Amino acid sequence: MKTNANRIFIVLLCSTIGIFFLSCIVGRYEISVSTILGLFTNTISDMDRNVLVNTRIPRAMASILAGGALGLSGAIFQKTFRSPLASPDILGISSGASLGAVISIVFVSTSMFYTQLFAFIFGILALFIVMLLSNVNRGNKIFGMIVSGIIMNSITSSLVMLFKYVADPERKLPAIEYWIMGGLYNIRQYQVVYLFIAIVICGFLLYRFRWYFTVLSLDD
Repeated sequence: MKTNANRIFIVLLCSTIGIFFLSCIVGRYEISVSTILGLFTNTISDMDRNVLVNTRIPRAMASILAGGALGLSGAIFQKTFRSPLASPDILGISSGASLGAVISIVFVSTSMFYTQLFAFIFGILALFIVMLLSNVNRGNKIFGMIVSGIIMNSITSSLVMLFKYVADPERKLPAIEYWIMGGLYNIRQYQVVYLFIAIVICGFLLYRFRWYFTVLSLDD
């Protein structure tokens, strides 16, 4: 069993590395494999260096980090709720974060800093509300949280649609759609560093309290 797991890990690791290099090559501006190698030997043009260092490599690295973070959070949810289909959507956290981002874009600012800040605050707020609602059910806590999450998803999704309806169709509505769809088109090198630091800190905390998640995955 352990041998199979090691093989799967090696295959996935090699696939990730291959996709990383492929994402650096494929695009509207043509980049060859020899050009990537020239980045290490300093035999590359300024244009190619700019495209690789400032655009494609940061996007590829951010994609890997974001995918790893989503996979880790999904694993925590699946272990806690004892279901392979569990995800942050199940508690309304994602829809709460979307509501916070929409409120920031419509009423505060389209700045990425405020958008991310409001998304984080409303995501945490949605989680607390779900936990409070789940306490109403004195029976199965997990079932109560799932039902509360469904309620939270419905409410926040309705509010998002309402704010999209009243948003400025020329500036704010496109910003809302782009944020909800997600994208890494504006990622920069320093943002990749911040993302890496945040994931390392959160990953360490999750590893530190891993036994608590094991206890939470048990029944009453």
